[in-house]
Amino acid sequence: MMHGAVTRPLQILALITLPGLTSCDRQSDSTHVFRNDEHKVSFRYPSTWESVPPQLNGTLVLLNARDGSFATCNLSVRDADRTTVDQMGEAYCKTMLSKLYPDVALREVRFIDSINGKRVIVEYYFTLPTPSGRVPAASLTLIALQNGKRYMLIVNSKRERLEIVRPTFELMAGSLLFDVE
Repeated sequence: MMHGAVTRPLQILALITLPGLTSCDRQSDSTHVFRNDEHKVSFRYPSTWESVPPQLNGTLVLLNARDGSFATCNLSVRDADRTTVDQMGEAYCKTMLSKLYPDVALREVRFIDSINGKRVIVEYYFTLPTPSGRVPAASLTLIALQNGKRYMLIVNSKRERLEIVRPTFELMAGSLLFDVE
């Protein structure tokens, strides 16, 4: 654990599909499912979030919150630069994120086990430049490796709204699944 960081349990959902009872493809009243067949990846997100066109290559989906939190989520994919998640600790995360946000401040980096293997959860603060000025921001990020690719599920928000979007991140991260053959 990092100095000054707070450890919070992440609720990892075990999605079980029982014939006739439930399906990962079906949407409920409160969530939708993003699915990318090329990468064989899916996750759930609240119905109060909407999909908008991605801004960057490698972004599989970009979501904007319509719940008043002003948060965003994206799932990006790149060629993996590490062979195992264990190689993606604090030093790796600081180096990677500093390229995007020179003032990045890591709050927590931790490893978790999921149905599709080990993953990394990173919580950090940074300053987001916008047309109207610099905004103190926070991010909750899940990093997963699959088939030689690095997937990052990133939820960004204004710093003061981080706790409001944390349950949404837990829903998304907990339901991120890769179809394995």
